[in-house]
Amino acid sequence: MENRLVVFDWMRTVGIFMILLHHLPKYYLGLQILDQDKIDMNLLSFYELNRYFSLGLFVFISGYLINHKRQRFLNSRSLLKFLYKKIIRVFPLYYLALIAFIYMYQVFDPVSIIIHILGLQLFFVSANFSALPTLWFVGLIVIYYSLFMILNHQPIKPIYKIFLILLFPILIVTLELYFQITDLKIILYYLTFLFGIFSAETLFFESQLWQKINPIIPIIFGFVFLLSFFILREYGLKNINPLYAYILVNMIQLVFILFMYKICNSLSYRVPSAKLVDLIAYSSYCMYLFHRPLWFLMVSIMQNKLQIANQNLILFILICLGLPLLIILSYFLQRFYDQM
Repeated sequence: MENRLVVFDWMRTVGIFMILLHHLPKYYLGLQILDQDKIDMNLLSFYELNRYFSLGLFVFISGYLINHKRQRFLNSRSLLKFLYKKIIRVFPLYYLALIAFIYMYQVFDPVSIIIHILGLQLFFVSANFSALPTLWFVGLIVIYYSLFMILNHQPIKPIYKIFLILLFPILIVTLELYFQITDLKIILYYLTFLFGIFSAETLFFESQLWQKINPIIPIIFGFVFLLSFFILREYGLKNINPLYAYILVNMIQLVFILFMYKICNSLSYRVPSAKLVDLIAYSSYCMYLFHRPLWFLMVSIMQNKLQIANQNLILFILICLGLPLLIILSYFLQRFYDQM
């Protein structure tokens, strides 16, 4: 069990840096550094794949860790106790980040703010309302945690739980197609979250099946990656059949998760007490919440106060100064919150 948790520290560290590197060029430097006319290869396909790799990895980790103790809720009291712990863990820091995002994106509509406060932004996405970047992931996890609590509530009969698992994605698709509300990202990572729960429940990574497929995981990943890269390069997910795109994204996420587990499991044995990895994994939630506000502030200072216009210099400063600063601030913010 102890080694398994070290594995997930490595996986969280990989996941958070993938997200940071994904957001860095898109939101503060534009995509010009990925422009095919300026370099010899088209990195936009890698850029799109990275989105599904990184977020899928974090969704899987969330599903696995929430179920790694295989907790069951015997009554409403135990259910509410679990809910309270998750609310305390997730929402206060989320609200602090939400204040920064409201300022950054100039969101002053009371209804929009209330929806974000409740963590229901993905349920109400429409032509008149869009979820704030990055923070929508918290809304996604709130939905998935709610489903987890229902699925592990003992008084509910198993047949009803199976019905819920099957009905939920159908409901989301129906709401989006016929009423133009909700965000299909809710179901895009749904199977990945369920796989995380299943892996913890069955001790999948200790099973004979995993031992058999473990040696060929790099080959499988290489094949799926090349296939996905070709499809994305030629068409892009938005230009192919939605069902095929959904299957492709889930296939990409699954093989990447297995591939990263294999790598991180090896690293956890070779370096079982990497302090920097422990620190980053511990700080990863705050790093996710606050990297945009920090970079927004840094870019604002560099452009408006220091009159720095060179985009390459801005990129250099954000990486060399911004990333270490983000890790340090996130660590102390998380530690301060935990000690309150």
